[in-house]
Amino acid sequence: MHVDLVYGKPGSGKSVLTNMIALSSILDKEIKNIPKIAIIDVGPSFNGTIELIKNLLPKENSNIIKSVNYGNYGKVDNVDSFHVNPFDLAFGKRVYDEDEIERIKPILLSLFANSNDVLEMFIDDILKNINLLTSKFYVPNMHVEIDKKLIDLVFIFRKDTTWWDVVDFLFLNQEVFLAKKAQTYTSVVLGDLLNLTNINREYYQKVFFNDNNIIDSFNKTIIDTINLCPKLNMPSNLIIEDEKIIAINLEDLASSMFKINNKNIIPYIYLSVLDFIKHKFLQYNQYSWKNNWTEYL
Repeated sequence: MHVDLVYGKPGSGKSVLTNMIALSSILDKEIKNIPKIAIIDVGPSFNGTIELIKNLLPKENSNIIKSVNYGNYGKVDNVDSFHVNPFDLAFGKRVYDEDEIERIKPILLSLFANSNDVLEMFIDDILKNINLLTSKFYVPNMHVEIDKKLIDLVFIFRKDTTWWDVVDFLFLNQEVFLAKKAQTYTSVVLGDLLNLTNINREYYQKVFFNDNNIIDSFNKTIIDTINLCPKLNMPSNLIIEDEKIIAINLEDLASSMFKINNKNIIPYIYLSVLDFIKHKFLQYNQYSWKNNWTEYL
């Protein structure tokens, strides 16, 4: 995996250079040999390059490009914006193993100012128990298209139906995109972690972090974060299929962050986007339905 990190003063040509690098890497390639390219920028300056690439491609291959505006995280939400949940697992994977915990831990730690060894130990204990949160019951009306397809395919609903039951059913009926969407509802979201903070309570209520016991400090940070940015407690709505080029505009995110009096939220969201690019896009299929689905059934 090759990464180009371009930085400089506003107006110094960072976006122009990034677009030139992206364009030059695909102009001499056949469609089947186009590398995966991810562009993250603040502003729409990549739009011209994206349109040029689309026009160069045969019409039937235009689906390999996805260009999105990442979500405005303020209280006034843009319903058309996209967002990702760093707790998502690869398609078909349903257990948070050690690699997943190590991936999530630094993203979660970024929410806290003055991180120290005590906080890391507390978060380690929480994440070690994260698999207790993965059996989520199916809830209707979360996604109209999923509900309609389940009815069309005569899915048998039970009181204890889980979202994983829905994922498996849709996948086995070759509704792969909807199965991917249904899996986002199986994922842990930020607020779910509050259900794990009482593990080892007798010990941690005597341990202090930022002038409060560490349980109260952790809970307050999570609750304040969700109150300021409700989307951080929601499932992802950015689904990767067969795209080879993805461009993410963080302009809405950057502008909304100026209004939020919690600067730790900014690195959390940026790290979540970078994690998405690395694990859900560039390393897509590591645990995907194409090779490993039966391992998890």
